[in-house]
Amino acid sequence: MRHNLRNKLTIIDGLTSEIRRLATDDRIEEFADGVLAASERIDDIVERVREFDHLREQDRTETVAVAELLERIAREVAEADDAPEVRTALDPVTVDTNRALLRLVIEQLVENALEHGASPVCLTTTETADGGVDIAVHDAGPGIPRDEFEPVIEGTATQLEHTTGIGLLIAKWGVDELGGEIAFESDDEGTTVTVRIPVGL
Repeated sequence: MRHNLRNKLTIIDGLTSEIRRLATDDRIEEFADGVLAASERIDDIVERVREFDHLREQDRTETVAVAELLERIAREVAEADDAPEVRTALDPVTVDTNRALLRLVIEQLVENALEHGASPVCLTTTETADGGVDIAVHDAGPGIPRDEFEPVIEGTATQLEHTTGIGLLIAKWGVDELGGEIAFESDDEGTTVTVRIPVGL
């Protein structure tokens, strides 16, 4: 199904680009640009869902040093052009979980924080009483409106309803697959997303 959708998006892109090329009215060019931008967003959603499905199907459980994983993600962000500041305060916690899926969850949350929040982004880990880990991603942005993150927590959001927040939705799916929990706190000083991962699957 996703393959067919991407084929249709390719056709839409081609036809819309041709309309834009032949347009003699600025408004038509603007409409065409809007269609191309929407198509790009849908293609991004399809690719992210494909990656999530692939990692979920692998279902590989291994011992993960969470602090090392988060430090690696922070370094990769820092190496990008115009890199924002990512700070870490990490307890040395290990859990038995799907490393690749946990990485995807954190990457989605960091990307969302960088896109919709503000630098610096802070990553912290805290060992829970039962040996699991709380991973918090905090940004200094204006905060996520409650009507955007509540449907994610409650499981009532869909890809099409939340195209701008697909990263949050995929993070929620990933946390569910890992047997964990996700919580949001948001105010004028920023947003904190906390993921709780159990000691083992």
